[in-house]
Amino acid sequence: MVYSKAWPVPRLATVVNFRPAVGGPVLELPAGLVDEGESPVEAAERELREEVGLIGTPAPAPLPFVYDPGITNESGIMVRMRVDLDGGVAHPGATPEATELVMPILLPMEHLSAQLQAYHREFGVALDSRLLAFAHGWDMARALAGLTDAAAPFGLS
Repeated sequence: MVYSKAWPVPRLATVVNFRPAVGGPVLELPAGLVDEGESPVEAAERELREEVGLIGTPAPAPLPFVYDPGITNESGIMVRMRVDLDGGVAHPGATPEATELVMPILLPMEHLSAQLQAYHREFGVALDSRLLAFAHGWDMARALAGLTDAAAPFGLS
């Protein structure tokens, strides 16, 4: 999450990335492969810097996960990062690799699911399943905490 005193709510660092496998742009969380000699946390820090241009502080305990255990053994590690834009850290700007077509987007965390639906509807981007699951979980948690209409995460309000 990205924090700034200038914003009423934190923002989520996302990227629109052209994915040949789906034949178009996908809105997703910053991600990438772990390079030789790199830890998953170091790779997450590098990818956030390259794709979004931000420097973050990793949360403890990266979380391993599997993508589709009924079909493949592909797995990953989710590293949560906190970026404080008011903390005096210089943020260099995105520097994607030459083969990457990436556009960073900082999405306000309020009504996150609705924003993803709007990006899909208005710009035709596909939505990454991990980002969509996170958004629905975030919106439901806000609703359960009484911060939004309980029906809003389900598109019923």
